[in-house]
Amino acid sequence: MRGRGIAYPLAGWAKAAGAIDLLSGETAAPTDQATRQALDGLHFSGNNGWTRGFGADQTLRKLATMRDAGQLNKQLILGDMLARGHGHKAVVRLAALIDKVAAS
Repeated sequence: MRGRGIAYPLAGWAKAAGAIDLLSGETAAPTDQATRQALDGLHFSGNNGWTRGFGADQTLRKLATMRDAGQLNKQLILGDMLARGHGHKAVVRLAALIDKVAAS
């Protein structure tokens, strides 16, 4: 799905929501425990929509840790944050932070 300049990744949303595939009847496989904890931390640090300052700085550190652990999956992260109720503008800011960390 796409909306105003960012693709909304449904796989991450499906995992976070425990969605059921209507064709196969299977539930989306949950993420592993380490990734789940990292996503919980991103959700917590995004309480102000990942705006500049402490929240963004903390998120950059968490994303770098995820990158180093091989957990930096942009589609999964953004979808998970959408499932947790973060809005479009916040997810766009998070996507920019992910791109910054991925490029470094």
